[in-house]
Amino acid sequence: MNQKNGKNSLGLDLCFEEHDNPIDLFKNWFKKAEETEINDPNAVALGTADQKKQPSVRMVLLKGLSLSLIHI
Repeated sequence: MNQKNGKNSLGLDLCFEEHDNPIDLFKNWFKKAEETEINDPNAVALGTADQKKQPSVRMVLLKGLSLSLIHI
């Protein structure tokens, strides 16, 4: 973790936009995507791994965000 603000140690602090709540940060990123992406601003890459640790990545369309499923 970054000793200065505790967010990360990779020098990517600017991408966090000083938000402590990841949901607020996601909302800002999604709003920017809606403003700049012409075709599918809700397209996201979803990556998983199977039991043999083989990765699989696919593009999916995010249809909504339900805060009732998120426990912070």
